[in-house]
Amino acid sequence: MSDSLIKQAADINTHPDRLRDLADFCIELARVVAKNPSAPPDVLEVLSGYQHDPEIQRNVTTNPNTPSEVLIALGADFPSELINNPVFPLLVLEKPSLFQEMPLETLLTLSSKRKKGYSNIRAHAIKALIQKDPKKAGAVLAEFVSSDEPTSPRFIFLLHPLAPAEFLEKHANSVCWIERYAVAQNLSTPAHVLSLTCCRCESTGARGSTRKITSALSCVYFGYGASYILI
Repeated sequence: MSDSLIKQAADINTHPDRLRDLADFCIELARVVAKNPSAPPDVLEVLSGYQHDPEIQRNVTTNPNTPSEVLIALGADFPSELINNPVFPLLVLEKPSLFQEMPLETLLTLSSKRKKGYSNIRAHAIKALIQKDPKKAGAVLAEFVSSDEPTSPRFIFLLHPLAPAEFLEKHANSVCWIERYAVAQNLSTPAHVLSLTCCRCESTGARGSTRKITSALSCVYFGYGASYILI
């Protein structure tokens, strides 16, 4: 592979038709062209499926000239590249329904992303996911609030109807009595778990002492929505 061809493939001043030819020449040049912001959108769309090469797909996801539909689809596998693409904030501004129209796989990836500074994107993704697939949204939230020790987000989610049955059952015997009480208050708790939890709450005298706390925190949570857990 000559250096001159690589330089042409990377040069933003190379004519689009030449970039199209270089992209067809070999996979090495296709990877370089995929990063070139002067590459035509139709070339980038074709390259997004070129031999299913991960490096090409990653480069296409970072390219601001990539068609938005292709960009969003690739975001399922390359969420950081999608979020850091300079056109992504513009897409969000131009199309408020962008998250609602994202493929389920992309929403799942963005909803699960924990990197610092992405809380706003994560919150938008989980809200859209709740509308598309509440069950999977519940699973994502359950994973997000999982921890070795009881936490406020986990307690709040134990009150939420999206909490998966297996998540509620897992914490029905929590060492924290207020979590057990939250499980008992959740209408999604399976009957067999509920009966055991209620008995334990009664035996510890927790029911009366936590009613006001549970009511207040429920109001806080349902007022802010699932994004409260994710921030």
